[in-house]
This record gives sequence, structure tokens and C-alpha cells, in this order.
Amino acid sequence: MTSLNDFRNMYWSIIEKNKILKKELQIKDNMLERLHDTIEDLNKEIYNLKINKIDNTETIELQKKLDIYEKKVLYGTIKTIIAHKGFGYISGDNYGDVYFHVSDFCKDELDHRYVNMVVEFSITITNRGYRAVNVKI
Repeated sequence: MTSLNDFRNMYWSIIEKNKILKKELQIKDNMLERLHDTIEDLNKEIYNLKINKIDNTETIELQKKLDIYEKKVLYGTIKTIIAHKGFGYISGDNYGDVYFHVSDFCKDELDHRYVNMVVEFSITITNRGYRAVNVKI
């Protein structure tokens, strides 16, 4: 037979569990509310980006300069080689055609067999524009 003390203990145990569950529910509700606010803020930012489109060429130029500043290694394909003059052009996704000289190429000589090969390179800014340096196959 269950005593009165046992019922009291069970009652208080249920009350404590109820408090814990309410607190957990409140925490989850707060998390959901913050998540909803975050999603709403992101949607506003996306909308603002769509409405206030920045000139795409300006953005690309800024990204190029940032990449150069951060000394990122880039990848591209050798588009053209003018072997008798000692230079060529690398076609990159974000940079268009980038000039490179034989002195920046990993091989001692330029040959047409390197056309369409994927290369790794860095970019530097010269007074004539962008130049690929440290060109490696």
C-alpha cells in the first residue's frame, strides 16, 4: 500500500518535472523566435541586394584587387602563346585574359603545346594592367 508520504513525493516530483519542461519549452520558443528573426533579417538583406544592385563591373574589379591583396592562388587555362615574342595569355573565370611573360612561366621556353593547359598563378597589378606571375602547370 502506498503511504501519504509516497503520494507527496510523487506530487512534488511531478511539479518539478513540469517546471523543467516549461523552462525547456520556453528556451525552445526563444530559439525559434531568434531563428525566425535571423531568417527575416537575411531575407531583408537579399531583398536589398536585389533592389540596390551594385554595378557588376565595379564589384568584379574590387574582388580582383582583394584577391591580389590577399595573394590568392588562381587557376586558369593558357589561351594563347606568342612564342617568338615570349609571352601569352591565361584565360581566367573572373579576370578575363591575363598577360604572362616567359620569365614568369615555370618552363624555360614557351611552346604551343602548353595551350589549353590548366595553370596555377598569382596576379600582380602593373601600369599596363593585370599580369600573371609564378605561372605553374
